[in-house]
Amino acid sequence: MPKMKISARNQIEGVVKKIEKGEVASTVKIEIAEPAILTSMLTKEAV
Repeated sequence: MPKMKISARNQIEGVVKKIEKGEVASTVKIEIAEPAILTSMLTKEAV
C-alpha cells in the first residue's frame, strides 16, 4: 500500500461518513481511497 504525503495544503477527495459535534470540538470521519477512514478533530468554529 503506497503511503500518502500529508500537509496542510492537501486536498484529499473523499466522502464525509460521520460528524460528531461536541461543545468545544468536533470529530469528522471521511472515507478516502483504498478504502480508508481519515479522522480529524476540528474546533467548533471550523465545522
